[in-house]
Amino acid sequence: MQCTCIEIPDLRLQMFLRSQTRRDAHPVAIVEADRPSARVLELNDAARSAGLRLGMPYTFAQSLLPELHAHVIPDDLIAEGLQHIRLRLYAFTPGVEMWKTQAGVFWLDSRGMTRVWGSAEKWARAVHAALAASGYRARMCIGFSRFGTYVLARSMADQHGIQVVHSNSEEYEYMARTDCDCLPISPRSKTRLRKLGITKIREFLAIPSSDVSVKIGKDAFDLHVIAREERNVPVQNYTPEDPLQTRVQLPSLRTCEQIRIHIREPIETLFGSVRNRGLLVRCLTLHLGDENDAVTRTDIIPAEPSCDARLFETLLRIRLESLSFAARMNTAAVSLQVIPADARTFALFPDASVSYEQRNSALALIRADLGNAAVQRIELCDAHIPEDRFRLRSLHEADWGHTCAPGLDRRPDAGPVRRIYTEPRKSGRTELFRNASVLFGPLRYAPRWWTADTQDCSGVPGRTYYILGHNGLPYHWCFTDGTHWWVHGLVQ
Repeated sequence: MQCTCIEIPDLRLQMFLRSQTRRDAHPVAIVEADRPSARVLELNDAARSAGLRLGMPYTFAQSLLPELHAHVIPDDLIAEGLQHIRLRLYAFTPGVEMWKTQAGVFWLDSRGMTRVWGSAEKWARAVHAALAASGYRARMCIGFSRFGTYVLARSMADQHGIQVVHSNSEEYEYMARTDCDCLPISPRSKTRLRKLGITKIREFLAIPSSDVSVKIGKDAFDLHVIAREERNVPVQNYTPEDPLQTRVQLPSLRTCEQIRIHIREPIETLFGSVRNRGLLVRCLTLHLGDENDAVTRTDIIPAEPSCDARLFETLLRIRLESLSFAARMNTAAVSLQVIPADARTFALFPDASVSYEQRNSALALIRADLGNAAVQRIELCDAHIPEDRFRLRSLHEADWGHTCAPGLDRRPDAGPVRRIYTEPRKSGRTELFRNASVLFGPLRYAPRWWTADTQDCSGVPGRTYYILGHNGLPYHWCFTDGTHWWVHGLVQ
């Protein structure tokens, strides 16, 4: 499993109902603005049963149903509700992406959750129960691509539930035969699709991208690009848009050195939070308030975004020395504008000019401070199971005379290279053997770490591995547990 899509249908209506102590059966409509001609955005079951439809003007809807209750949900309340949902989801995965195109749609990074929870279904039920406890009904789909999981979640018959797909092909087959009515595009674009005879997602994806914008619409083109190109894009985690900030009371200071000393510790604390969250600072803003209620603002912008607190302190000291204060300063407010950091930013030794002796000295200091086990090296092992072919050993325990396992360095040919998936992907025997034959195998392994109960492995089937290919070229590295077939990786 790669990602999970969560859709909270009728988000504004659910947020309104959460705020009500009583939930009577009277018809409720959520409108876009507080005016008679405002369009109806969402309806509850009582209003739908009365014949009201989305998009009609509020005055027309009220003329059909005089007892209709209309409400407006401000944008700030929607943003607050989405933030609350995001925080709830962070308890189950470190990767949460919110779709800006449609409020109430989230993608979660579900890689590795099977090992933690035992199965994807258990993890999904826990997430679904947490949302229900917060007062939200949600539809979930666990799969492999963002667009595919969204379409499957959107096309579910019920307003809440869980669906799990076990392979890319299964996800695509379900998605391809889904109606285009589930797509978040304008009614005009949907009408154009129907006029062209396009009713299924398969037909929509088959349209050339250059024709979608001209013949259907801009919103359909944006969705078409996502559907065609996003399958290998991981879940984009949330990065805070608001600046990190702190406020400090100053004891009536006038000199820049006194001000710098008092705000040094709060700045270091902010930068520690920035570094822990994988961010970089592109601007530090300092507001100084004096005893006359005047505010002096200064912005510190480095040559490139950085999370080096000492660099910003040096730049801030230079800037403060150039300022003159007519009154004593009573308050200081520091805010940081941040951006996502590249993975290479936090390399242990980013400076190529650092010598070999200096790096060894730094590693020795780390071991002296944190213990010998803090610095480890990878050691290859002579094992069959991919997860057992390496281990981490402390430097003082490692045998530097062998860079490979004893059985590995004597082999003239280590065999084909396997690109192992993070999680084996469930597949069908018919699908695997449709255009492939067995090039190597069977190779039988006993049950190990993947068993549900590691204390008692009796009765648990093992794995039988095969390498499948076509015309003598290997491709799939797969195994069977006697009941199901799994693809563990690709062979090169």
